[in-house]
Amino acid sequence: MKKKKADAPAAGSPAWMATWSDLVSLLFCFFVMLFASSSIDVARFNLIAASFAGGPITLIEDGGAGITDYLGSGITEIPDVVVVRQDAADRLEDANGNDAGSLAQEQAAILADEFRTYFAENAVGEIEVIQGENFVRLNMEDSILFASGEASLQAESREMLSRVADILEGFPGAYIRIEGHTDSVPIATLRFPNNLHLSSARAIEVMMYFIYERGFDPLRLEPVGFGDTRPVATNTTPEGRAANRRVEFVITTFN
Repeated sequence: MKKKKADAPAAGSPAWMATWSDLVSLLFCFFVMLFASSSIDVARFNLIAASFAGGPITLIEDGGAGITDYLGSGITEIPDVVVVRQDAADRLEDANGNDAGSLAQEQAAILADEFRTYFAENAVGEIEVIQGENFVRLNMEDSILFASGEASLQAESREMLSRVADILEGFPGAYIRIEGHTDSVPIATLRFPNNLHLSSARAIEVMMYFIYERGFDPLRLEPVGFGDTRPVATNTTPEGRAANRRVEFVITTFN
């Protein structure tokens, strides 16, 4: 009796093999991603991220790799690149590192000395110069800048403020807070219903002088009006009230 011929196998791979191949491929991609994440070059990653963001890229010029070595030769549009010499980069790192406090303190001392010298040589009223660890505070009697109950700069005060601005221009990284203070005697006028309004208007007036007449960046300036909430002396005597009526400059954030 003739044997029955076996059926020929179906053409192509078995169905289970396609599923197995997909699983192996996915596992391979997964482990490749894990490996890549564990050995990422942070500096290169930041450069690439900056290029996508359209921002400038800062490179340290050390005579070594060029921009295409950092970002790859396939780039067709390279963003703005700011090249910093190695020595300059070291100074920036020092300023932002452990020595930042000492640098700020040194600049504060220089600024305080310049103010003291100018005020002493020109006998500009009662102005107190206070030097802190990383700040300088100028304490001016309100009468040096303003008439009683007013918030418009007096003509003679502009010369003094001009010199203050000249000195501050030598410290372009300094942040300047302008504080207005009053005594506790109530004020109620059409323009200033209370002391908070008066002190705020005075601080803004000084800020406007620095911006519109001296060209200071508004981001460097902050006007604040405290009214009679921060006295430095008693309000029960004429001398104490005079001390409380003041404008203060607080200069900080040297870089």
